[in-house]
Amino acid sequence: MLNTLPLNQLEELRNVAPYYYDWLSHRPEDPWWDWAELRNKYGRAKAAVLNLSAWYDDNYGPEGATTNFNGLISSRSNDQEKRTHLLLGPWVHGGTAQAKSGEREFGPSAIIDYDDVVLRWMDYYLRGVDNGVEKEKPVRYFVMGDDTWRESDRWPPPATPVPYYLHAPAAGSNRGAISLEKPSERRVTSFVSDPSKPVLNPYDSSGAHDYRQLAERSDVRVFDSPPMERDLEVTGPILVKMFVSCECRDLDLWVRLLDLAPDGTAFNLMSPGLDVQRASYRDLSKGRQLLRPGTIYEIGPVSLMTSNVFQKGHSIRVQISGSFFPNFSRNLQNGELENDSADLTKATITVYLDPDHPSHIVLPVVPRTQ
Repeated sequence: MLNTLPLNQLEELRNVAPYYYDWLSHRPEDPWWDWAELRNKYGRAKAAVLNLSAWYDDNYGPEGATTNFNGLISSRSNDQEKRTHLLLGPWVHGGTAQAKSGEREFGPSAIIDYDDVVLRWMDYYLRGVDNGVEKEKPVRYFVMGDDTWRESDRWPPPATPVPYYLHAPAAGSNRGAISLEKPSERRVTSFVSDPSKPVLNPYDSSGAHDYRQLAERSDVRVFDSPPMERDLEVTGPILVKMFVSCECRDLDLWVRLLDLAPDGTAFNLMSPGLDVQRASYRDLSKGRQLLRPGTIYEIGPVSLMTSNVFQKGHSIRVQISGSFFPNFSRNLQNGELENDSADLTKATITVYLDPDHPSHIVLPVVPRTQ
């Protein structure tokens, strides 16, 4: 079923989810999707809103929660009481009663009583119970690595944007480096992306998992920083700027952020989906724009976010690939859509790592209290 192409031939859903085929008939830029768009409707929301999500909430969970929180704050700028809070934990979807997400332990402080949180919110705003909700900070988030909760008056909390530059692997290697210094030489790294043999997610569950084995694939590039000399806290949205070209008409660029421990464990810091950009939709306002083969484009997923302390001795890892299946469908790479085509095209993707095209990430670094 997962390997079915084109997607509109997935007969198993024909009788149980007929709306699926309606969705496939509308491209992302189609105004038809406005029924599902919230960003232009915050002014219509009059209720008190508790935005609750988690770092491993499936696909776009924390991006949706933070976007909605800030959208509501903006629309209520003239209101004395904003009537919206943001709560971000370390869980998978529905995992608020668990101290573990995937393979990563966060300790008992990670657990919340979901019913108590929601009912307390409703008691104040619906029943008028004086329980102190209005006196709390509007933002509460869990810092992984420190395994503790923090509060803030806004999202994201204050942080210093720090660029980390990718440096090319040595010849014959797929492992590059991350540095605070810009690259000084004209270097590139290339790999072949084959949608008929996509990069596979070896795990069938959400949460934090050890992805070290993917670094052995020839169609994956990893870039590691030196081990941290001191704890580094990263909290908030993460800017990604990659300079890429492809001998193809379209590609998916996965840029995953991982915490690399001294023993080699490489934990993902967010659910798959925040860290991918389809090149042809790099600017949705302009509709679908296919690539010109060989042309260099600045592309980067725009929704990466986390709160994590890279502990002393740990390293930052950036993992780049052209697919991550079956979390997201495969890009055919020939300009056709997987919705209605099964024609797969193998292509070479090149990432540029030079002074004129310094591929990098920008991490929101939070000062550490001594």
